[in-house]
Amino acid sequence: MSAVSKLVGGKVISYNPDKKEFCKTQTSCFAGSGRVLGLYFSAHWCPPCRAFTPQLAQWYSKVKKSSNGEKFDIVFLSSDRDEAQFNEYFQLMPWYAVPYEDRELKNEASKRFKVTGIPTLVFINAENGALITTDGRSVVMDDPDGKDFPWTPKPVLELLSGVLKAPEKDTTWEEVHKDIEYVGIYFSAHWCGPCRAFTPQLLGTYQKVKDAGKKFEIIFCSSDREEDAYKEYYATMPWLALPFGDNRKKSLSRVFDVTGIPTLIILDKEGKLVNSSGRAAVSKDPEGKGPGACTIPGGLTLRGQGAWGGVGRQGILGALALGRWAGGQGAP
Repeated sequence: MSAVSKLVGGKVISYNPDKKEFCKTQTSCFAGSGRVLGLYFSAHWCPPCRAFTPQLAQWYSKVKKSSNGEKFDIVFLSSDRDEAQFNEYFQLMPWYAVPYEDRELKNEASKRFKVTGIPTLVFINAENGALITTDGRSVVMDDPDGKDFPWTPKPVLELLSGVLKAPEKDTTWEEVHKDIEYVGIYFSAHWCGPCRAFTPQLLGTYQKVKDAGKKFEIIFCSSDREEDAYKEYYATMPWLALPFGDNRKKSLSRVFDVTGIPTLIILDKEGKLVNSSGRAAVSKDPEGKGPGACTIPGGLTLRGQGAWGGVGRQGILGALALGRWAGGQGAP
């Protein structure tokens, strides 16, 4: 049984509007190298779902007409309360669905991908079932023509590449990277009360870390809605920043699964995650005594023993699975 079949069953259904009937399709047709499958968790009773579904249908049509169209499909997993609602809603969708009666498959998929709200669009590698992203909705918004297929996240160091704002003279990530051992990615915004409260605290720790001679830098990733607010807020910061409206912010938010601000992510020079809860680390260690590294047998590197603590060299996705801070304001 293929990885996709384990997720959505051996057969899915589609709706034929001309014949006004449902048809069954073997899910083996989704499997294969280079293919991507979207899992769409949605329901008729959910207003945000009903608002997003037409947008997704338009986007799906564009992708299917592109050169990658044969490598992509979507399967609807319904949270409708009865089969009549499911049937009515599914008739608006040009893709496939897990039959309504297969509730256990839907429930297991929801658990696997930690779906806690709808609409949710998950993209997986259709060959092996590996997760690509749980934030397919952002993919739809950020890549309206599907040109970035298969939407596999780029390495963090590659995402950071390019121009960075600086208080005195703009620079590039490539120049900054030469001289640092750690970098903090700071997701924040002027309109966010908890952000404005945390930024001075972060500033104090940042200055102490710099005064101690540690090779550490911060990059501000703004969620500000207006450039004037961005400029006013950034004027209070001594570190680096992505330019206002820079698309790298969206990509970084997606990679680190940022769902609220302020969020501070700490990385090492190689782009490996040191701490996904940097805000809590700063609160516990305002003097900035971490980070520091010590290697233990087995090749696992722990980032200090204090509040900056480490999750080891497990890579971004593995580290994120260990949890993140989710307070503050909801991400826009």
